[in-house]
Amino acid sequence: MKRLQILVVLVCWLSASSLYALAENPNYLGNQSEWDTFGGVDFKQHWIPSKTLWKPLVTATAPGIGFYAGQRIHPYIAWELGYGWSLDKSKSRRVANNTAFAGILNTGNDASLKGRLHLKTAYADLNILLPWNKMMDQSPELVLSFGVAMIKPILRIAVVDSSNADLASLSNLQGSAHAAARFGLGIQSFLVGDVGMRLMWRFENTSVLRIGNVVDPRFTSLLRNGQSVSLGLFMRL
Repeated sequence: MKRLQILVVLVCWLSASSLYALAENPNYLGNQSEWDTFGGVDFKQHWIPSKTLWKPLVTATAPGIGFYAGQRIHPYIAWELGYGWSLDKSKSRRVANNTAFAGILNTGNDASLKGRLHLKTAYADLNILLPWNKMMDQSPELVLSFGVAMIKPILRIAVVDSSNADLASLSNLQGSAHAAARFGLGIQSFLVGDVGMRLMWRFENTSVLRIGNVVDPRFTSLLRNGQSVSLGLFMRL
């Protein structure tokens, strides 16, 4: 948390200094004002902890990939639309005879559950782009991103070695899509010609995600709020 506070203070300082430079010198952005449209691909690592009741069976801490496109509508403002998904990682747990999981009592022999979760995300962001060095034609830029994402959790539970039909019904649980707020900080820069690289950290309000048709309402809430780090390439179109 202390490191996050330091990062926020640094971002605010850089933003204030860049905005002051823009006010003092309208040509601060150099040739970057000619950048109209862009597209790119990101490779991500998600850190999204599960709620306590789901921890034995579900993890959303996994790698992912995303694609995006957008347009700069102002020398230092751009909109962006994107779509991405996380790869699933499995976790397993045993459910002994006469014990319950998700409100379902196992009245048969000991069973094994294997859970897999991945997230599908469509998003719209507004990015504030602040140049790092006014003396460079294609200066590295600080990126402040604010947006909303529509996130759908895809939950798959395999029930193994179970003689209990009720327990087998866990394989029918479905996640529902929800809108979640997101915020990001990062830096981007051109590398060669019209091709550049972008590094981003993001926070997403994934605690809003829910699981439907579950017997025990305590299991409706699936995840806590999550973070991700992405690194990828973009191209000026």
